[in-house]
Amino acid sequence: MVLVRSTYGSEDDAAGAARRLVEARVACCVHVLPIRSVYRWEGRVEDEAEWVLEARTTPGRRDDLVAALEGDHPYDTPLVEVLGETMVTRGYADWAHDCLAG
Repeated sequence: MVLVRSTYGSEDDAAGAARRLVEARVACCVHVLPIRSVYRWEGRVEDEAEWVLEARTTPGRRDDLVAALEGDHPYDTPLVEVLGETMVTRGYADWAHDCLAG
């Protein structure tokens, strides 16, 4: 499995993106988690609530997932972070492959 993360400025945007990724079969499961981000943007230090998406997919669908996130993101400069392959249980891997093959 491959884990890909991205951040969103609203829970509704994050939940909508998560649903679209699963419906498009580029992600088998997406977690939406609240976080607090402190970052520099346009010369200012920002401190805001955000929502991080953690999307799981297969190595063969990784590029499709990244393209979907980049193409449908409300941020000018979105974070799309590929964390690489992770090992999961055989049952989960089988479920994920079935889910994405649809």
